Amino acid sequence: QTIHQFPDPTWVENIAIRPNGQILVDLVTTPDMYLLDPHPNSTATLIHSFSSDHAVLGLTETTPDMFHLIASNFTLTPPTIANGTDSIWTVDLTSYDHKTNTGAKIHQVVLIPESDLLNGLSTLSPEKGLIVAADSFKGVIWLINVNTGAYSILFQDPALAPTSPEPSGLSVNGIRVLPPSAHNNDTAWIYFDNTAKATFNRVPISLSALKATAAVQQLASNISIDDFALDPERGYAYVAAGAINQVFRIPLEGGTPEYVFGGLNSTVIPNPTSVAVAGEGRIYVTTTGGIESPVNGTYREGGKVVSYEL
Repeated sequence: QTIHQFPDPTWVENIAIRPNGQILVDLVTTPDMYLLDPHPNSTATLIHSFSSDHAVLGLTETTPDMFHLIASNFTLTPPTIANGTDSIWTVDLTSYDHKTNTGAKIHQVVLIPESDLLNGLSTLSPEKGLIVAADSFKGVIWLINVNTGAYSILFQDPALAPTSPEPSGLSVNGIRVLPPSAHNNDTAWIYFDNTAKATFNRVPISLSALKATAAVQQLASNISIDDFALDPERGYAYVAAGAINQVFRIPLEGGTPEYVFGGLNSTVIPNPTSVAVAGEGRIYVTTTGGIESPVNGTYREGGKVVSYEL
């Protein structure tokens, strides 16, 4: 089911779900964040336009209704970014009134001029206000404290790196954190893909030491992923394979990607970009509508948000 379809051309980049079930999405074609109700043919409400930038990318929730995102002067064709324009923003919806579209509190946390292209974003420690960002051109994972604005490179590894010194495509792209388990409350797993290398990986991170505690594990290969969502209850990652218009699932411990829905020549989800796991056995998928690679080389539409029953 289509929750909402934007006009062509619109690239819907990332997605998050509010505690009340409403859907947040952000765009690359315009620097905008929208709110959708979780039912078919929902109207899109503009929460904010980050007018000083060209695009909005990664999106994560740290504490209930407290979201953070990446904004930058990034343009699509070809993928280029004005140096030194990546920044982290807070979108506080704790006092937001949907009926009047008022009460959102938005401010810039920090500009990160040393980054090359911040892309995926996830929450490492809600308690400490720590988030992690994938740098798709530099091939590193950044650590950002949203409370203080402090930032540094958390992790650097060949598994994150571009395929060449001058990256023609994106290296580490999507990133999601699996929080610590009850029996090991210091270790979080950072899952990440490398789009150019067509791999899906994870690495354990100590929350007290803020460093990797073991080598990267490659969980799947030969699958070029944009972004993804983790589903610990079912034990899978649902991954958006943008170039082939499909969503797959990969076991969280690793294994062969299993087809979920979509199709190379299908217009159901042209160029999926990200996935979010909702309640009641449902996922939401965002798309570009085929801006960069039209279905069958010709078909394009506006980017959209699709609901799929697992």
